Amino acid sequence: MEKSYRLGLVALLTFALSSCASQKTQPILFENIQVRYQSAYHEQGPDAYLINSTTELDSVLAKLQLTPSPGGIDLTEMLQDRSLILVYGGNRPTAGHKLHVLKINRVKKELQIKSRLFVPGANCYVPQVITYPLQVVAIPKTTGVQLTLDLLQSTQDCK
Repeated sequence: MEKSYRLGLVALLTFALSSCASQKTQPILFENIQVRYQSAYHEQGPDAYLINSTTELDSVLAKLQLTPSPGGIDLTEMLQDRSLILVYGGNRPTAGHKLHVLKINRVKKELQIKSRLFVPGANCYVPQVITYPLQVVAIPKTTGVQLTLDLLQSTQDCK
């Protein structure tokens, strides 16, 4: 009886430890891609998009009403061996908003994206024009995951 109790306890501990190990956070290395887009007015809020094909890229750009600026980088070439994540800051009332991806972690089948949106402070002189801050990053080819966006907001004073 005591032997089966010990075996059960060992099995339970092994299961508990293996489930904890699978919950570990795995940092994902990423490369910032400098892109420029022109946008039509819309009110889409902050979000993140995983892009693995030209079709997905075209779909995201159409949803966000983004048109690549002339002379920009061709993202379709990168999609051959990498995935792209487009982090979108949403509709902002003035210029001077900047978006930066800080880190990306994988936990099971989820990519957790931590980004910071810098907002111009009260002493900043910025044009009163609607802007749509975004950042594109390249990661190793990744499929079958959900994205979670943690968008931190910081005021950046110009004084």
